Amino acid sequence: MKKKILALSILLSVISIQAKEITVVVRGVKPISPDKTEVTSHSNGVTDTLVVSPSKKATAIYVYLKDTNENVYQSYCVPATCNDILSVISPSLPTGLMLEIRDDKGYIYREFD
Repeated sequence: MKKKILALSILLSVISIQAKEITVVVRGVKPISPDKTEVTSHSNGVTDTLVVSPSKKATAIYVYLKDTNENVYQSYCVPATCNDILSVISPSLPTGLMLEIRDDKGYIYREFD
């Protein structure tokens, strides 16, 4: 039993070390474009920051973390008319991980890790 607990704690610590933090900032109070939602990327080496500027016609912003088989690990939905910050912790998977950001019209950003 002690060996199982030790192995599990080592596995969890390795996963937490390999996890990547992504910050998604939604700036919906003052939309930039009337027709198109825009995503800009900023990185400081430790965390990646994605700034989402929803279009005036968007009602919601959806953020998904998926594996290569399209299995959803995490999902978020934020109203497009508010300012919000999401901290997304993405685990390191052997098959890779995909971050998707969508609005009402469809995909606006995809990143493979």
